[in-house]
Amino acid sequence: MGDNRDRSEDSRYWGFVDRDAIMGRPFLIYWSVQAKSSTTTRKAPSVEVGGRFETLAHLPTRTRWSRMLRTVH
Repeated sequence: MGDNRDRSEDSRYWGFVDRDAIMGRPFLIYWSVQAKSSTTTRKAPSVEVGGRFETLAHLPTRTRWSRMLRTVH
């Protein structure tokens, strides 16, 4: 996933990537945040701004601290 996952056209839009097209492997989870299910739908810009502020306000409680800086197997 890219850094703009809510608005990017990734595999959820155009399907899976062929295994031969994968050039690397993930090795580290550097940040993990529990997203609300409502963040995957598009909304009016004013609602999105409010949602982003709400996420930032609750970032310490939504961060999945046990997953941070863990290697990917």
